[in-house]
Amino acid sequence: MKTNLKYIVVSLMAALMLAACNVSSEPLPEEDLAYATVEINPGVGIMVNAQNRVVYAHALNADGEMVMLQLQLEGKTLDDAVDEIAEETVNLDFVTEETVNPDAELDIVSNLETLQAQVRTNLQTRIGNAFEGQMIQMTTQTRTYTQAEIDEATAKETTPLKLRLMKQVMIGNDDLLEDEVAELDVKGLLNQARNGATQMKQIAATLGADFLEERQAIQDEYKPQIQALKDAIEAAIANSEDTAALEQELEELRQAMVAEIKAIVANYKQQTTQARENWQNEADTRRGTGSSANASHTSIVSSAA
Repeated sequence: MKTNLKYIVVSLMAALMLAACNVSSEPLPEEDLAYATVEINPGVGIMVNAQNRVVYAHALNADGEMVMLQLQLEGKTLDDAVDEIAEETVNLDFVTEETVNPDAELDIVSNLETLQAQVRTNLQTRIGNAFEGQMIQMTTQTRTYTQAEIDEATAKETTPLKLRLMKQVMIGNDDLLEDEVAELDVKGLLNQARNGATQMKQIAATLGADFLEERQAIQDEYKPQIQALKDAIEAAIANSEDTAALEQELEELRQAMVAEIKAIVANYKQQTTQARENWQNEADTRRGTGSSANASHTSIVSSAA
């Protein structure tokens, strides 16, 4: 199925990656988190902890990418983050005083109902206040999903927002299989998304679907072999047999899979760098000429989508 040369290259990449993992820091302990999407357009996702501090924030679409170019929201309060997002949204002319009935669609998920309710209330209040400070009357409402989004989530026995989180986890964590992500509870899902946020944010929102498709193709190739080894390990344990060799083989197989995924990660990071250069030019143009940049914006977003 693979050439000897490809196997050697992949094995080498896996060894290098494993060495890097051995010197990395320990995983962060799990904590109570909430994740919210704010879609005006632009669209931005924000994760906060129980202290109302932003753990990470990222773009949900091309316009969100432009808004996030100049913002560093991690560590700030949710109120301050919303203020900066609102200001940048207005500075880039995505919403103006002439915009008819502007509204922000919200969706929030948390492992704690109290934290979820708190974040929703804070967002509803602060978004209204932040845009009012920009002389714009912004209303908020619960996110309305398309039928296609609902159908996709239903097929995976989850909600549209949790499915978004699952996709973030798979973009940010190279070594998790889709089945393993699906088994996570809400707290585990939120924390895995937090842990993979750095890599996830390095791949543009507009490229996420294509990346996941390529990632899934690699995993589909390895998944039968991985499952066969898991079954063999279970059988060996049931028979009180030594599993060390099987576990080592499983680890090497997973590391080879991760090495191939890391190769496509590098490619998508490079594409993202170029796309963000284009978005930066677009943002600079919008700031300089205001509404006259709208035609250029449409062209760039269409080519990036």
